[in-house]
Amino acid sequence: MLPLFTAVILILALLDSVHAHFVWLERDGDGPVRAYFGEWIDDIREKTGGLLDGFKAPRVFLGASETPLPVKRNENNLEFPAKGRGDVRFVDSSVPPREDKEKGGITKTIYYAKAGRSETVVKLDLELVPTTANGKVSFCCFSTRRCPKPSSPSSVRPNGKNLSSPMSKAA
Repeated sequence: MLPLFTAVILILALLDSVHAHFVWLERDGDGPVRAYFGEWIDDIREKTGGLLDGFKAPRVFLGASETPLPVKRNENNLEFPAKGRGDVRFVDSSVPPREDKEKGGITKTIYYAKAGRSETVVKLDLELVPTTANGKVSFCCFSTRRCPKPSSPSSVRPNGKNLSSPMSKAA
C-alpha cells in the first residue's frame, strides 16, 4: 500500500509542473486581434526572438472571409488588423516537425485558435462550433465533420477544475 501511496503523492506533486504551450487569441471589441503563444494560466507569453518566431506562416481569417489578414510581429504577440464583426480563426501548420523522444517517431503540430461564438459554420479542421449564434452549447468538429456526442460531456476551466456542462443537463 505504501508504494501506491508514494506514487500517487509523486504524481500529484508533478502535476503542477506539467504544462504545454498553446496559442490563444485576444480581441478588443471589433478591433485588432492578438495571437499569443505560451501558457495563459501562468501568464507566460513567448517573445519575438524566441519561440514566437516558430510561427513562420500564421493565417488569421475574420468571419466568412477566405483572405488571410496581414500579420504584424510585436514583442510578445502576433497582431492582425481585423476590422468588423465575426469570429476570428487562427491556423499555423508551418511549425517544423519535431522528434518525439518519449514515444519515438516524429510529431507534427498544427496550431488552431478561435475567438468568438457568433458563427455556426465549420471553417477549421478542428473547431468548437456553437449550435446557435452566441449560444453556450457547442459541438466539436474534426475535418469539418461533427464529432460523436460524448456520453458524459464536461467542461474544464483553465485552473483544471471540472464544470458541469449545459450539454450534460440537456442530455
